[in-house]
Parts: sequence; C-alpha cells; structure tokens
Amino acid sequence: MRKTPIYELSGSVNSWMAEHAAVIYDEVLASIEEEMCVGQNFTRVPVMILQSDSGTTLFMLKSYESTYDSLDKAMNWFASQEEYEKAARARDAKTFIQEKEAEESQNF
Repeated sequence: MRKTPIYELSGSVNSWMAEHAAVIYDEVLASIEEEMCVGQNFTRVPVMILQSDSGTTLFMLKSYESTYDSLDKAMNWFASQEEYEKAARARDAKTFIQEKEAEESQNF
C-alpha cells in the first residue's frame, strides 16, 4: 500500500496548490495507479497530506466523479507540459476506472 506523502506548507493551502501543480498531478496519478494495483476502491483514494501551522489537510478523492475530474485535469496539465507519457497514463487510468465502475453497477 502506498504511504500518503506529507508536504509542509509555509503559506496558505490555496497558494501552495497554485504553485505546485506538478507535485499535485504527479501525486494524483501515483495514488490512483497504486489503487489500481492493490485496492481498486476509487471512492476513497488518499492523495497527499498538507501540513501547516494552522493544521493538517488531507487531500482525498472521495467519489468516482472526483477521481475522473482529477484525472482529466492531470491529463490536460501533463499534455500542456508535453509530458505525454504521463498524460497517456492518466487517460488509461480513467478508462480502467470507468470499466470498473460499469462492472460494479452491473453486479447490483
């Protein structure tokens, strides 16, 4: 199981996230790919912990919708940075999860 990484913040969560898009999208992709290998619970995917003087924030994907949205954003960001291999991995992860969700809905 993947250990959830912890990042120390010196400013606000919003400013840190705006300045560290590469870190965020790398962590989103790594977290989802790990879940694809071990757990396949895409409604509770911990991505990272952000720690500051004012407290701790857990960034977690809590639904299929948020997972799809995060993968779309990651895929677009990777493509804009010409990181096409990571963009393709994000696309493939989204396809995998969509198939998993469809399979789950057929079993009910």
